[in-house]
Amino acid sequence: MDIRRANKKDKKAVFVLAEKLATSFVVSKDDFSHSYDSLLIEMAANRALILVGLVNKKVASYALGYIHFSFYANGKISWLEELYVDEPMRNSGLGKKLVQEFEVNMKKQGAKLNALATRRSAGFYLHCQYEESAIYFRKQLE
Repeated sequence: MDIRRANKKDKKAVFVLAEKLATSFVVSKDDFSHSYDSLLIEMAANRALILVGLVNKKVASYALGYIHFSFYANGKISWLEELYVDEPMRNSGLGKKLVQEFEVNMKKQGAKLNALATRRSAGFYLHCQYEESAIYFRKQLE
């Protein structure tokens, strides 16, 4: 199992995984493509990070997150927006390894904390030493 930064060649594999993650939306191939390309630019500017987890040189998981300034934390915080591990690789340690690599990258960029929201994986994040902290709200703007 290896973790590395995503690149253009990973787009198709990440799309397949993103489709599996989505429960509230249907992932549009065109919108995904535009977002992926834009996120690669954001990665180059150290404002976003997409990591992929490889098993036998094939993408089996991904993490997407951001880093930005905040007032309350006295500096930068990171947000883990999406994390998906394909079914056959769950409970293999790949997800935890992906989270740890995300945290290392964000800490190097000066993040003081990492936050996330989850609907189905609270136990996993508790296992990764996260603690419950807030209630998550959302409102669709379309």
